[in-house]
Amino acid sequence: MSTHYLIDRFNDEINAVRSNPVDGETELGGNYIIQLPTGLSIVAPTSLADLLTKKYAAILGAYAGFVNIVSDDLLDDTGIDIPSSGNIITGFKGAISLPLNTDRMYTNMVPLASTPTQALATWELFEFVDTDPKDAIHTRIFKEVPSSQAGCLVSFNNGGSYTAASDGVLFPIAGADQGNQLIFRLTSTASPDRRLYIGSWSVLY
Repeated sequence: MSTHYLIDRFNDEINAVRSNPVDGETELGGNYIIQLPTGLSIVAPTSLADLLTKKYAAILGAYAGFVNIVSDDLLDDTGIDIPSSGNIITGFKGAISLPLNTDRMYTNMVPLASTPTQALATWELFEFVDTDPKDAIHTRIFKEVPSSQAGCLVSFNNGGSYTAASDGVLFPIAGADQGNQLIFRLTSTASPDRRLYIGSWSVLY
């Protein structure tokens, strides 16, 4: 399991760190979570901005041969193409969900520094588990969900065509699909009544 950094929802300070939480679960208690993927480590981040910088540097460093990374921690909806994303629910600080059924989450176009011939995509999913017993206080649990619960397609020509991607797996980009205008797309493959949330996404090239 990954490492969970608990970030204060009001002032964005790092309140605590949970390494390898049991079953990938952490009680939120007024925080939101920034995940550091399994197998990666960073040195004592001093702020949310420092944490995110080190996180994506660690992801880039984990895969040899790549020099560029584009990413979004999805702490707000500024990177999402809302009209194209159908019935997506957007929010702030870890509250952007995948659409149910057959709708998809599309990002806005991201310009790249070059035109890649191969790339690698990675993303994080989670869900909220709530308990509200009549004789105790309500609690909300952050629970990791396998990335395989969403299908990924990536376009490098501003939506002209898409290439399928598996989490953490290098994929080639055919000549007709190449370009430097990236759109990242996720579709939930979980049961239609299950609401999944997106932790972050990255594309390395």
